[in-house]
This record gives sequence, structure tokens and C-alpha cells, in this order.
Amino acid sequence: MRQTTAADGLSETGDEPAAQEVSDTDLVEENWQIQFSNDTYAYGCIPVPVVAVGPTGGLHALVVGGNHGDEFEGQIIARRLLFELRSRRLRGRVTLLPSLNFPAVLAQSRTSPVDGQNLNRSFPGAAGAGPTSAIAWTVSEKLLPQCDFAIDLHSGGLASRWLPSGFVRLTSADSVQQREDKLTAARLLGLSDVLVVGEGSDDRSLSAQCDRAGVLSVAAELGGGATVESALVEQVLWGVLRLLGHWGLLEDDGTAHEDVQAPPRLLALRGGDQVVMSHWHGMLEPICEVGEEVDAGQALGRLYSLERPAAEPTVVRSTSPGVVAIRRLPPVVAPGDYLFTVAPAWRPE
Repeated sequence: MRQTTAADGLSETGDEPAAQEVSDTDLVEENWQIQFSNDTYAYGCIPVPVVAVGPTGGLHALVVGGNHGDEFEGQIIARRLLFELRSRRLRGRVTLLPSLNFPAVLAQSRTSPVDGQNLNRSFPGAAGAGPTSAIAWTVSEKLLPQCDFAIDLHSGGLASRWLPSGFVRLTSADSVQQREDKLTAARLLGLSDVLVVGEGSDDRSLSAQCDRAGVLSVAAELGGGATVESALVEQVLWGVLRLLGHWGLLEDDGTAHEDVQAPPRLLALRGGDQVVMSHWHGMLEPICEVGEEVDAGQALGRLYSLERPAAEPTVVRSTSPGVVAIRRLPPVVAPGDYLFTVAPAWRPE
């Protein structure tokens, strides 16, 4: 974590800086200009909207939406959060990237239409390796070194429905305190479940880059299916405010201490046999939903032949016990498509 000093806004006695009302001088709105060149535009520029609110010199948190362009919940929460923060007294600075992968947001797609790249598989990025990599590099090199905390808001996008959950990355490099801090952050989001990934998770994600930068981070998965659930948006918006209060960026108005529901289920997301794949073309009829507990061998859906309507459907079964964490939404499937992911209970190693 970036270390704050007296010069960063703490007094020489170590007291927290006084909370300040947000003024026009405490709010900065700009666009990063990510340069690129392709067959259509010899000299092009991708604008990435950035808003920072609150006093500089103290603690600094980053809130990200639109890492994938077809995930709308986080983009709305980030925008709602800005207006909430403008009406509160802040002890630190919050930078919001509500539509980080801006070309993908405009296209409502998971990957960038400019270069076909997945931003959350592009970190730490490189300045001259294409526009998506340049966005990742700008976050990694220009922004994260200033930050103490980060929140990355995701959902299942157009293709998936995820169990609404906090999401943390825990590795052997984490100290006991770092693990506890991450799990506490996920719990304070206020969702009923927390998904935990570990050593085998992709190291090109924003969460992995935060780990490398020493920034305490938490993510969230918020449903999906190209819809926005207002109740879930409201719940997570309040959870983000609660978390910012816990981290010390908001004046203590009770937000940080607002009651959270019962401790969440901790579920392990490891891949492998947790993922139920399709081995042929077909049409899927799901018979379970995310959040349901299932046994090994339990039926999850029926897969009908596209070419032979009279053929008996193949029953798709779970290969392990756990909770249905992810479900594919488009019913027409091909060999290699995932259908379901079943997550067992997470236990500390």
C-alpha cells in the first residue's frame, strides 16, 4: 500500500486530516487521451472519462466500472457514487473510472472493438502495444501508484449470469493481515456471497495488478444478462460507501458501521472440474439457477440436439458439489462453451 506521510495530509502526530466539504476545486473531470492508429484513423485517440473528487494529499481510492463494456451495473454504481460523494465530507480522494474500456462500452461488448482485446486480461499493459494495452498501462503506471485502495465492479455481461458476490484474490504472497483486509472489504460490500480466487487465477487482471502495486483491492460480480437490477445497484452503492468509510475516506457519519447481514458464504472459484462444458452443438435448457446448492452428479440442465429434434436430450450434470456461481445465458451452445460453474466452500489453505 502507498504510504502516507505528514506531507500527504496527515498531521505530524499521525492524526487523520479533517474532513472537507467537496468544492468545485476538489472535483476534477477529464478524459485520458489514448492514442492509436489503424486503417480507418491514421491518428486516432480514445477518450477515457475520469473523475476525481475530494482533497488531495491523503488516502486515495480508485473505483472502476466498465472494465468490460457489456457490464452495466458497475458503470451505473460509479456514476451514482460520484453524486453521493459530492454531498458528503471526504477525508481523502476518490478517483472514478466509470467506463474504463470506453470503446467496449460504446459497443456494449466484452472486448474492445478497436483491437479485439480483453482489458481485464491486459494488465500491466504497455504504452505501445495497442489501445487496450495502453489503457491498462495508464492505470498501472499513472494511477495505481497514487492509490491505497481499489474497487473493481463487474457482472456477467451479455453472456453470463454471476452469483451477486464480492470477489477477492488471495495468494501465498499475501500476509495474514492482507488476507483479512481483503476478506473484510468483500464482506463490507454487503452481498450474501464472496468468491475467492487464488494462485491459479489469471495474473493479467486488474486485481492482480493491484496486488503487484501494493494496493488493497476488492472486486464484485453483480448479476449480468445485459440488465440492471435497481435493488442490487442500491445495495452495492451503499456497500461501496460503507467500505470507503471503513477505509477512512469518509467522515464517520455511521456509514462505515452500518450493519451488514450475516457473514457471507465464502466460495472457491478455481476452474477445472468446477466448470461444466459442452462437448457438442445443442440448445440448453437450464433447470437450476445461480445461488442453488447442488451435489456431484446433480442435473443442471438439458441439452437438446439442434439437428435431431426427436433425440432424447442429454442431461448436463455437476461434476462436483457446491453452489452454482455462474450460468451461461445464450441457450445455443457449441463444443467448448461453458454452461455452468459450480463453486465449493472456500477454506483457508
